[in-house]
Amino acid sequence: MRSDISLVFDPRRVLDLAVDVPTDAQSALAARQWLDQAWEDLGCEPLRPSGKVLLLDKVLGIADAYGYDKLKAEPELARAFAENVARALERPRVTIDLPGLMVGY
Repeated sequence: MRSDISLVFDPRRVLDLAVDVPTDAQSALAARQWLDQAWEDLGCEPLRPSGKVLLLDKVLGIADAYGYDKLKAEPELARAFAENVARALERPRVTIDLPGLMVGY
């Protein structure tokens, strides 16, 4: 599946990435594990007062922790992040809007 991932850091800093990823249960599980590990490695904190962390919260937290400059400077990391988001969410279009704290399809 082809997936277009847009990361909006602010109105002037947006990264658009296009990736081709497999769509099967094993691939989605591996992507979720990658996101779990990145969340832990980056020391991300829950966004919700309850402490509950949903998959979309992880996507937002990881994107924020990496930041625009790092993802722009390291295209391999940006591609790995985009591929894992696409595989985990299984959507052809994903917008990660950091100022709005939203992940849209």
